[in-house]
Amino acid sequence: PDSGHCPAGTYVAGQALNLTASPGPHYAISGWSGTNNDGSTLSTNTATMPTSPPGEHAVSVTYTAICYSLTTSVLPTVGGSISRSQPPNCPDPARATEYLAGTEVSLTANPSAGYAFTNWSGGLTGSINPSALTMNMDYVGTNAVKATFEKACHLLSLSHTPPEGGSVPTAVPSKSA
Repeated sequence: PDSGHCPAGTYVAGQALNLTASPGPHYAISGWSGTNNDGSTLSTNTATMPTSPPGEHAVSVTYTAICYSLTTSVLPTVGGSISRSQPPNCPDPARATEYLAGTEVSLTANPSAGYAFTNWSGGLTGSINPSALTMNMDYVGTNAVKATFEKACHLLSLSHTPPEGGSVPTAVPSKSA
């Protein structure tokens, strides 16, 4: 069927239409309605104008935000904690504990008393603290972010007075600088 005589936005009954949808940044197609393949998640689809009943036909595409999980842990568990620069921001209520793709999250390793931060491992590596992470994948399982802490070292200064009173005390075990 030829709809060349029809006004813009109208088509004749039985005409096949090629459809194209363009998701915005950080969104994906989760489905279509009113098409020949409503379950498709592709950016192209087809629709055929119905022959009965005549009149209006509606086609819709549904976009869903791309969101990712961020799992964190500390080692040892008493060594400290990890704080995040912002809470999860996925607009999908079913994924409220996740972050919208592209979100930058700054993680800070907070040592407990008597501990010092040593390094990140998993999906974030190095020893810069705080450190930023761009949410472009799920940070779970082997990609979960882990902060490692160790017991903090403290300087021990040994001295004696008066000098003629004896020797400088020694510490066991001995650690020399």
